[in-house]
Amino acid sequence: MNPCTKLHLGSAVYCALLVGLNWFRSVEYSRQFGVTSESLAPIALATLLSLAVALYLIYRCVRSALTRLEEGRKVRGGRWIKSWSVILYALPLLWHQISSSSWREPDGALATATGGYGHALSSWVFLFAVLGLLLFQILTRLTPNDEDADCQRTTRGM
Repeated sequence: MNPCTKLHLGSAVYCALLVGLNWFRSVEYSRQFGVTSESLAPIALATLLSLAVALYLIYRCVRSALTRLEEGRKVRGGRWIKSWSVILYALPLLWHQISSSSWREPDGALATATGGYGHALSSWVFLFAVLGLLLFQILTRLTPNDEDADCQRTTRGM
C-alpha cells in the first residue's frame, strides 16, 4: 500500500473514532428531596484518548531523535510534514449542536435533558488530534526505516 494512502487512511480512521465519541447526554431530575442527574459523555474518553496519543507520540519522537543523535545518523532529506491535508479529517470536531428539553415525570419531578454533538472539550480534542496527526508524520521521518518513500503531493498549492 502506498505510504500516502496509509497516512490518509490511518488519519481518517483515527479522526472518525474521535468524532464518533464527540457527544454527550445528561438528564437532571428536580424532586422534593433534591436534584439528581444522570449523564453519559464519551467526549471525556475522546479527550483522554487524543491526549494519550499526543503524549505517546511526543515521547516516541524525542526517543527516536535521541537515538539518531547517539548513533550519528542523519535524517533523510525532504519535508517533515508530508501532508497537511490530514487536518481536514479533524474539522468535524469543531462542529457543535446542542439541544435541551424539559418535561414532567409521572411522579411530578421536573426533568431537563441536555445533549447533542460537540462539547466544551471538543476544541481540546481537536487540538490534541491535530497535534497527534502531525507528530505521527514527524515520527515516520525519525524512524530507522530511511528507505520509506514520502507521501507525494497530489495537488498544486498544498
